[in-house]
Amino acid sequence: MKQDELSYKEREIMMNAELDFERIPDRSLKAILTELEAGRKIAAIKLYREVTGEGLAEAKKAVESIGVKGKNNSQQLSHSDYQHILDEIKHNRFLGAVKVYRAATGAGLFDAREAIEVISKVTTHLDLDGILSHDISDIVEAFKQGDRQKATALYQLKARVSDAQADSAVDKVFQVLENYKKRRSVIGWLWGAFFKLLYFAFAIFIILKFIGKI
Repeated sequence: MKQDELSYKEREIMMNAELDFERIPDRSLKAILTELEAGRKIAAIKLYREVTGEGLAEAKKAVESIGVKGKNNSQQLSHSDYQHILDEIKHNRFLGAVKVYRAATGAGLFDAREAIEVISKVTTHLDLDGILSHDISDIVEAFKQGDRQKATALYQLKARVSDAQADSAVDKVFQVLENYKKRRSVIGWLWGAFFKLLYFAFAIFIILKFIGKI
């Protein structure tokens, strides 16, 4: 690896940040990371602005996200928790996976079910053999965020596949997730219509009962 190229770890840090790191030269990204590691955030922001031409507010948000994103992700699920969830999904124990997720994150039942659905579909439709669970977690997080570019870049990096293979695989998963959301939306509408009809029928019953007493 050349001196000015990003290491795998540095590239992961940039992928987790809110910035389009692919359009910024590796040399500049390494310089920004160096400034941040030395505690010189203002210098990092200034350098980011010089490289990208963005305004102060945008540069500040981008630079601050470099450190914030990874921290937030690590607080949600530990390596052992995520491995436990993957094992539950592998053995078709969906409710067990939901239970582990809720215990680890404090999420509600609905949010936990949605998260496990995403994890399940990503791990089912992507070839993740040989990829560590914490790396799978990063890939899943990109899908949860709806970030197609990030998901593709992470999958290509971790699975060591070509651009075309990564694009095709990630597009397929996003299509599966989109179809799932559409089904959930239809089911939600039907349940809503059912309860409205039930409420209407109950109201009619009460009115007729009241009329019968007059």
